[in-house]
Amino acid sequence: MLLKNHVKPEQNEDTGGTSGFIYNSYRKILNPFLERKSLRWILMGSVAALLVVSFGLAFVAVPLKILPFDNKNEFQIVVNMPENTTLETTDDVVRSFERYLANMPEVRDYQSYVGTNSPMDFNGMVRHYYLREGSNVADIRINLAHKKKRVQQSHSIILRIRDDLQQIADQNGARIQVVEAPLELFASSTISGEGRRRSPIILSTKLVAGAKTVMKAMEAEKDVVDIDLSAEAERERFEFVVDKEKAALHGITTEQVVNTLYTAISGSSASGAHMPHAAGNPWVRAVITRAMLEP
Repeated sequence: MLLKNHVKPEQNEDTGGTSGFIYNSYRKILNPFLERKSLRWILMGSVAALLVVSFGLAFVAVPLKILPFDNKNEFQIVVNMPENTTLETTDDVVRSFERYLANMPEVRDYQSYVGTNSPMDFNGMVRHYYLREGSNVADIRINLAHKKKRVQQSHSIILRIRDDLQQIADQNGARIQVVEAPLELFASSTISGEGRRRSPIILSTKLVAGAKTVMKAMEAEKDVVDIDLSAEAERERFEFVVDKEKAALHGITTEQVVNTLYTAISGSSASGAHMPHAAGNPWVRAVITRAMLEP
């Protein structure tokens, strides 16, 4: 009896949770629809109409996306120059983009990686940007001002400057990809095309020519941007035949001839230079990393 007297009515199991404010309000609203058949059909019809309208908006007015555009504070510009482009030429093109970005009021800071890949993130993992290396590649990481300090969202800003960035790329013979976070699809590109030979007899040059034809067709589409081709550029091939007898008379080996030709064509590192101001890595690599910091 003592235990029963101390139990509050709201906590009694016999009430079934029917004494709360939410339950009473919900009951007052739904009881008229449940007790009268005419109102019951109105309720069911209203719910069905809302479902139809919701599905209709999904196909007509509201675009469907796996990952909707978020108001991020960063984006990335991936720069691809023609093969065999020198590091200095690629750096000059990147500086053209930097001069444009420096005049944008929404840009807080940026950092450029010329000749090497930028630090790997989710985009780099999915699209293998972390494997990019060479004198003709570059990445520019741009950080925008905080979302509360700018009027436009990040996606709107990128749409506004995309034509200007593309114009700079066209003037310098570069191909760029403007990458937002997160990605729309977990793939290398939104649209990807793969070409295959029907028979091993077909030459690879014909396969590349067909890919270039598809590429031109995609460039004619107004809604397709940032088009790139993975085929390597054509190269002229030279064959050197070593006169081993004559080389032996002069005390020269075939390996020495090969190393000399490699140095003449591709160059070689004589030694490393230790720079006192190089933090972290004491050896200076043949890459250019430059940053603009917020004043």
